[in-house]
Amino acid sequence: MARVKRNRPKVTDHQLIKLISAHSKYHEYEVRDILRAMVYITQSELVKGNTVQIRGLGTWATFLIPERSWYNAHLDLHMTKPEEYRVGYRCDADIKGAVKKDSILRQDIESKGSK
Repeated sequence: MARVKRNRPKVTDHQLIKLISAHSKYHEYEVRDILRAMVYITQSELVKGNTVQIRGLGTWATFLIPERSWYNAHLDLHMTKPEEYRVGYRCDADIKGAVKKDSILRQDIESKGSK
């Protein structure tokens, strides 16, 4: 089953800063500075090899993809891809639950509206 690409509305970083500012009663520049610091600290902790967990958002971790070798018959060459680090993200259950609940409510509203 192929995935269907939908054009979803996106929230830009500036819009997100405005939303957080309005919700928290902090100034926009304070929210922006906190988010920048959070991103910088998260990056530096991931580079150190630590796992970063933010309650309500999720968990970020780095993992090592080992070196891989294979034979390319078309080029008649042995190929090697060096080891590399990747960042993995696991969504928190709070977000999954909210999205699932909202999805069910949205489907219910759409089905009642189409009758």
